[in-house]
Amino acid sequence: GTRCAGGVCVSDSCGGMQCSEGDVCIAGACVDAACANKTCPAGEACNGGTCQAASQNDTCAAAQALPSTGLPYFAVGTTGNAKDDLTLPPGSGCPGANNNGIGFGGGDVVYSFTPSSNGDYLFALDTTAFNGAVYVVEDCAKTSSSCVGTAANGSTVGATDSVVVALSIGETYFVIVDAFSGSA
Repeated sequence: GTRCAGGVCVSDSCGGMQCSEGDVCIAGACVDAACANKTCPAGEACNGGTCQAASQNDTCAAAQALPSTGLPYFAVGTTGNAKDDLTLPPGSGCPGANNNGIGFGGGDVVYSFTPSSNGDYLFALDTTAFNGAVYVVEDCAKTSSSCVGTAANGSTVGATDSVVVALSIGETYFVIVDAFSGSA
C-alpha cells in the first residue's frame, strides 16, 4: 500500500506505522531521514546524518548494570547514538504489548537488573523528544518468548511509559529502552 504525508505519497513498507516528522520508513523501520542512505562503520551509529560512537550500553552484552539496593534509582541517557538492534515483534504475547510490535525504528539501550529480593519492580521511561518504549526480558536473543512485561504508549511523544513486573531474586533481567521512531 501507500501512505501520504505532507502531500507526498510513498510506498508503505512500514505496515501502516506512522513515522515521526523527519523520519522515513525503510525496510519496515522508521529511521532518521538524514541517515536513510548512510552506512556507519562497526561500533558507530548514525545520528542526524553523522556517524558517531555507539552508546556504550547498546547491546545486551554491554548492558549497564542497575543497582538492586538503594532503590529507586534514576538513570539519565540517550538512545541517540544507539543502533536499532533489538525489537519485540508483533504477536509476541508479551504482557502490555497488545500484539503490537515494539522497537521498530529507533536506537535502543540496555540495562541489566538482578533483584536482591522477590517482588514487583517498576521501570518507567520519561520521554520528551521521541516516542519511546521500555520492555523487560530474560534473554535478549529471545525477546518474544522471554519478555515479562512492556510499556509503550504507541504514539505519544513526551509521555511516561511504565511497567510493573514480578521479578525473582538472583535472576538477571534486561531492561530495554527503545524507540518507535526517532531517537533521543
